[in-house]
Amino acid sequence: MKLNKIQGIILLIILFSINFGITYSNSNKNEVIEILLKTENDIILLKDNKVKPVNYIIDNFYNNNLDVNRKKLNFISILLPEILIVKKDIENQKKYLKKLKNKKILFKREKEYIEKLKIKYRSESIDEILEKMVIPPISIVLAQGIIESGWGTSRFFAEGNNVFGAWTYREDLPRIKSLKGVRGEKRVYLRKFNSIRESIENYFYNISVGSGYEKFREKINQNKDKFEIIEELKNYSEEREEYVKKIKNIIKYNKLEKYEEYELINYN
Repeated sequence: MKLNKIQGIILLIILFSINFGITYSNSNKNEVIEILLKTENDIILLKDNKVKPVNYIIDNFYNNNLDVNRKKLNFISILLPEILIVKKDIENQKKYLKKLKNKKILFKREKEYIEKLKIKYRSESIDEILEKMVIPPISIVLAQGIIESGWGTSRFFAEGNNVFGAWTYREDLPRIKSLKGVRGEKRVYLRKFNSIRESIENYFYNISVGSGYEKFREKINQNKDKFEIIEELKNYSEEREEYVKKIKNIIKYNKLEKYEEYELINYN
């Protein structure tokens, strides 16, 4: 059967859509509000369960408001939008990987993309990458941020956008001297990040590849109860079991579970 010119063009468009329709970019086209945070007046406070996509860059802001309730609201309002953005980005990436997995023929750029992720996540297959790219319950992430940064009052939070107390020995990374001095024979440094979101991305990556969090990832993938999942965070802190108790208490006392229902708006 011969095709006329118009039919041929339509067929090419269909074929192009089939072959090139699966795309992924880490740069979400939705507009994210960028805020240089110097005082608490710069914070977009949460008013309901609809959360605007905001990326905060801390500029020596210490969350030291003497009103405890305002202090807590400040911190949750800073951290939650960033967590939801990173969560959504990971969900989109996993969705894209699943499409690639089911695709019969992969283009060169798609193969290269998969290979880069295999290296990044220290994996041998797409399935293994997907298993490692976990998203912990929001309440757990919030609780750890609260503990590690003291509700945003720590020096490494104010000076380095470091929410989770991430440390490093590497000289090629931006870092801040720890007041603890040395660990073993090495001086301890805390990571310095460009933004709060970068700190959160680093946290998600560490729990995705760290050998000490294998059971943590396993329970998340099995959709276990959050308080059962928390039991596998002993390796996150030298406090071990005491750290696990702290996370549970922070979640319960501050009713952090309600934030599981909060939704990001204007970000797909």
